Order: sequence, then C-alpha cells, then structure tokens
Amino acid sequence: MLQRVGATIIVGRCLNEAKAALLHGEYEAMVATDLPFSTSTARKLREIAAFVDEGRRCRWTACRKR
Repeated sequence: MLQRVGATIIVGRCLNEAKAALLHGEYEAMVATDLPFSTSTARKLREIAAFVDEGRRCRWTACRKR
C-alpha cells in the first residue's frame, strides 16, 4: 500500500510541475489527450502532492490510527 501512496504523490508532483511549465490552457489539454485519467483526477492528484509537500498533517481520526 505504501508503494501506491508514494506513486500517487510522485504523479501529483509531476502534474504540478507540468501545470507550472505549460502555458494557460495547455495543461488541461495535455491531461485530456495524453493521460489515462480525467482532469478531475489529475486535480486530486496534484492536491495530494501539494498537501504532502506543504507538510500538513491529517486531522481526521481515521488517518491518525494508521
């Protein structure tokens, strides 16, 4: 399971880098044409990576038990 979490974070980081590097409008077009998931999923992956990279901690009870 930890490998999947790590892979999720890496993909999110790559997407964040791509969004920062591409011109306005190019990022969503790239996701829609080149990736096997939706722009909504891409946004969620980027948010997960940003959450981790900002050093936030989970406040939910279910997260703390793990």
